[in-house]
Amino acid sequence: MNSSWQDYITVIFELNELGCNINNKMISEKLDISPPSVTEMIKKLKSEGLVDGRKSNLFLTEKGVLEAKKIMSKHRLWEYFLKNELGYDWGEVHEEAKALQYSTSDKLMNRLNKYLKEPIACPHGGYIFINSNDDYDKKLISLSNVDEGNRVMIERLADIKDLLEYMDRKKLSLGDFIYVEKIDKYDGSILIRKEDKLEVQIGIIAAKDIFVSEI
Repeated sequence: MNSSWQDYITVIFELNELGCNINNKMISEKLDISPPSVTEMIKKLKSEGLVDGRKSNLFLTEKGVLEAKKIMSKHRLWEYFLKNELGYDWGEVHEEAKALQYSTSDKLMNRLNKYLKEPIACPHGGYIFINSNDDYDKKLISLSNVDEGNRVMIERLADIKDLLEYMDRKKLSLGDFIYVEKIDKYDGSILIRKEDKLEVQIGIIAAKDIFVSEI
């Protein structure tokens, strides 16, 4: 599967993971590719049995999901390796891992997975779908959909460098337990409190890309 096909399949897969209703426009924006080019590529992916649905509601076929899980596992294993073995910051690993995934064979993927002792997730909380990890199906929700007074745990972040830098500035990390204290009725910003009593204001744009599990 060439790199262009991989990019399309992984974008559709990631958007689906985040609960999005996927259309050509979203893919165009995510990949920074013209709408006509997206339309043409989706036709090719449909002809290969990897994608189905209307242009306003696209989804991966069973074959497409299997391919996407393999590609994402390669990518996320490299992200894990770069951060935990080579000391990269979590905001640096995405582009490096993307370059590495294209040339990673299934054999190398499996050996890397074994060397890393089968990690559950990448540094941003994205699941790694191979071996004993494959049956994981934990339901996460966006922080923007959490009601006032609820306690949640930060489990995953959208793989966006600006968001990761934002989280560092706010002193927030995966695994943090937080309380939603107040939601501003005008702009939707969220006042949260960590268990160390630190209060943090989160903008609505960031909140939509922070995924949590309810406690």
